Amino acid sequence: MSAVRLGIVGCGIAMRELHYPALSELRDLFSVVGVTSRTRESAETCAALFGTESYAYDELLRRVEAVDIAVPTHLNRGLIEKALDAGVHVICEKPIAESAETGEKIVEIAERAEPVLYIAENYRHYTAYAKARELLKEIGEPEFVLYSRFQNMEKDAKYAGTGWRKEPKHIGGFLSDGGVHDVAAMRMVVGDVKRVKAFASIVRGYLGSYDTMAASLLFENGIIGNYSVSYGLYGEDLFMVSGTEGRMRIDKKAVRIEKNGGENEIRIGEEDTYKRELIDFYEVLKGKKNSLGSPEEALKDLMVIEEAVKSSECA
Repeated sequence: MSAVRLGIVGCGIAMRELHYPALSELRDLFSVVGVTSRTRESAETCAALFGTESYAYDELLRRVEAVDIAVPTHLNRGLIEKALDAGVHVICEKPIAESAETGEKIVEIAERAEPVLYIAENYRHYTAYAKARELLKEIGEPEFVLYSRFQNMEKDAKYAGTGWRKEPKHIGGFLSDGGVHDVAAMRMVVGDVKRVKAFASIVRGYLGSYDTMAASLLFENGIIGNYSVSYGLYGEDLFMVSGTEGRMRIDKKAVRIEKNGGENEIRIGEEDTYKRELIDFYEVLKGKKNSLGSPEEALKDLMVIEEAVKSSECA
């Protein structure tokens, strides 16, 4: 295998704490040959981290075969389009865009381009969600989904302190930044969402936008469900699908099927999904179908959150 010449774009939390450790273990697949960032200080920090040099974006594109983009969401479109126009492949952190309208334009750009656009949604790489989809019929006909996520984010939390998150240009702030993960998980297990109605509120003003939401979902296959999420409150995380013959509880490390008074647990264990998505990106560059990093699928995730937020604003 030949290592892909990779450029790093952005040196924020996601790149430093999520992508860098994975890339450090994948030197046989990716050779980082340069970095770029919005400020000289950030670029120099990133260059030192990866042991390479910093360049202006246009110069970086002339030196690489692919770029790994992890920047404020509203900057995605311009960087993606320039890279694809230059014949450079792209892996870009989710969400695909700050709005569904911009996301649709990115999908159109990717469809016209020869290079690959891969949206890095690491939840699509958890084995538990694929396994749950495979075993869904074990609970009879699935009828109801219950998904809740609570992450009480203190004012000094690292993500809460990020400037572009405190004054978000992406719809719903944390609701879309984190919510696309949750939608991806639900869609992987039970299918596409047809309609959404929601109520959203601001519990912690320092988070910049909506941080708490309760949404009712109607899936394309007729399953109904509830999605509750808060970045400002304490609560219980739960992903459960109820069917006519039992229920399934799903987390990132296990799938538990409960029916007829008994329980069957399939343990998955620890997984580095950031490493897995980079391996998948490499395989897509070598000819594999782009299913897990599909821009179209990433857009569908964002559209669910956008519809939920807009329905709340119209209530």
